[in-house]
Amino acid sequence: MEGNNWYIYRHLKPCGEVFYIGIGKTKNYARAYNKYHRSRWWKNVYKKYPNYEVQILTIGLSKEDVKELEIILIRYYGRKDLGTGTLVNLTDGGEGLLNVSEDIRKRHSERMKGENNPSYGIQNFGSNNPNYGNRWNETQRK
Repeated sequence: MEGNNWYIYRHLKPCGEVFYIGIGKTKNYARAYNKYHRSRWWKNVYKKYPNYEVQILTIGLSKEDVKELEIILIRYYGRKDLGTGTLVNLTDGGEGLLNVSEDIRKRHSERMKGENNPSYGIQNFGSNNPNYGNRWNETQRK
C-alpha cells in the first residue's frame, strides 16, 4: 500500500455543477480544501460561490492511477476554456501542462515579453555565464 495515498476530488457550485477536478496526496485532503495557488478562473468562481462543495471521489490510489482518472474526468466534464464543458481546469490533467489552450499560451507569452522576462537585459554569454569554464563530470553527462 506504500505510495497508494493519492486521491481525486471535485469542486461543485451550489447548483451541483462541477467546476473543477483535482488530485492530492495528503491524509487530511488539504489540497482539495486549499484556496491558494488556483487559477484566475477558479478564483472567479469562488468569489461568486464561496460556499462551493468539495467532494473527495476516491482515495488510496497510486500516482499513475489518479493521474489517469483525472484525465478521464476532465475529458468527461469538459473544459470551459476549450468550450467543451464546465470545468475551469486549464489543462487536460495528469502531468499538468498538457493541452494548454491557445488563449492561455498567448497570454503567458505576452506576459513574459520584454521587461517582464526574468532574463531581460542579462548578457549570459562567454565569461558572463555562471557556468563558464565549468566541466561536467561523467555522472552529470549521463
